Amino acid sequence: MILEDDVTAPHFDGDLSPKTLTDGERLTLRCNVSGNPEPDVEWFRDGQNVKLIDTITTKNRAGLCSLSVIEVTGVDAGEYKCIAINDGGRAEVSARVNVQSGVRLAKAPAPDQPLFVRPPQGLSVADGERAVIECRVKGNAELTWYRGNEVIPHNDDFRYEASGEVRRLVIAEVFPEDSGVYRAEAANESGTATSSFTIHVNVPEEEPLGPVFLEFPRSQHVDEGAKVVFTCALDEAHTVTWLKGSQVLDDSGRYRISFGDGRSSLTIPAALAPDAGVFSVEANNHRGNSLWTFTLGVFVSSSPCADVDVVKLIKSIQ
Repeated sequence: MILEDDVTAPHFDGDLSPKTLTDGERLTLRCNVSGNPEPDVEWFRDGQNVKLIDTITTKNRAGLCSLSVIEVTGVDAGEYKCIAINDGGRAEVSARVNVQSGVRLAKAPAPDQPLFVRPPQGLSVADGERAVIECRVKGNAELTWYRGNEVIPHNDDFRYEASGEVRRLVIAEVFPEDSGVYRAEAANESGTATSSFTIHVNVPEEEPLGPVFLEFPRSQHVDEGAKVVFTCALDEAHTVTWLKGSQVLDDSGRYRISFGDGRSSLTIPAALAPDAGVFSVEANNHRGNSLWTFTLGVFVSSSPCADVDVVKLIKSIQ
């Protein structure tokens, strides 16, 4: 129990730092807040509550607050506010985030950096069945599996297996609450690599809450400059939306999107290093919506001539 005299309003130790980033870079905003009782913290962009998805996360530990966006795009620009509230009052800090659309030279990763040669693939599995997710990683890396932002513990229900470069996550028995977005993260002294995927648990006796993915897009890792096509098949989908991170993709520029007869596809005529990242496809109908998340990785040659002039490549395919 906190006495009235012990209540102190939230107080931020300094303001947020403004940021100017380029498409594809990581955004991290940090601040320190104190107060008694411990304040509740929320983040806003241009007055709207920041929607947390696989690529946007927040933390609040012992007064240290942070917001991270793995890969920013133009839609992530704006005025960010961190608002803290408790019984004693309210406080806020803010900063402007600018995102420049630009191009960068694609460079090969360090020779020993972790690399998903075969990324983990999503699964649609029946309630009560066993699920096995497998991937192949180069770089003598330690692999950690996540569900959302939580590390999956290694135990009898969720077993980590390794055989050379092949790594597996074995779920002894899946339940409906195991549905969601998962991530494999490989790390060593040279860096990290991540690959996200979806697990959907079907419950036969229950009506689906949205369109059903009869065929889902598979994560791909391709050589830079290669054509990439992601496809999905759905039942009763009224609308289909493709996203990279939180950015909705249009059928224009470097992306080609089609939808008809229960099938939809996203095509990138020539994948470039900045295209690498987490993608999703969202489908809607009268029952609700369904989301499938997957990953595109782009290999860059380690030869001395590996640097790619992105501007020239884009012009060559337009």
